[in-house]
Amino acid sequence: MRYALAPRTIAARARMVALSGAAVAVAPAWLVLVLVAQLGLASRVVVVAVAAAVGALGVARAVVGHAHAKRRLAALAVDADGDAELRVSSIRGVTRVPAAAIARVVEVDGAYGGLRVELVPESVPSRFDVPRGGEAFGELRSWLASRVPIERAARRGLFARVALIAGVVLALFFAPFVVADARGSRVAVAIVLLVAWGAMRAAAART
Repeated sequence: MRYALAPRTIAARARMVALSGAAVAVAPAWLVLVLVAQLGLASRVVVVAVAAAVGALGVARAVVGHAHAKRRLAALAVDADGDAELRVSSIRGVTRVPAAAIARVVEVDGAYGGLRVELVPESVPSRFDVPRGGEAFGELRSWLASRVPIERAARRGLFARVALIAGVVLALFFAPFVVADARGSRVAVAIVLLVAWGAMRAAAART
């Protein structure tokens, strides 16, 4: 049994990784620039120029991330050597994973989900991921399920999702008032920019 990703799946996943990585990197900086413009801390020309530079860096990051993701996904393969062990191939080489070293398997739902295989503490690496959609994915899942129970990744409950949406809407509604009140106070300006940056980074980390 050999698991590997098809070229079409590799291309789709690499695009997703590159775009999401660029968005996570660029969005907080753009938000801060919008607030800087509303606070009158810089001219419109300067803000637009810096925003364009940040966008260009985001594009460069996406290009580099896309190429790296394609190499990483193309090198990924998992071979089952009977019932004794798995051979995991990656850009770092081949790692032999005995069946006894598999501590936990978590399944992540969704088109871009898959299996997160966690190994016993002394193992190197400590985990590896098996993206959904690869050839023999079902067979590999069955091989793992016969050794350890497969758990479902925890999802936010309905209340948590509704609260998150409501929080974003309220933040967008009240942000202009907070920005207006911050004018003339360097401390308030610093707090607004710091909170905005931190909120965007925290939101990105949860995606």
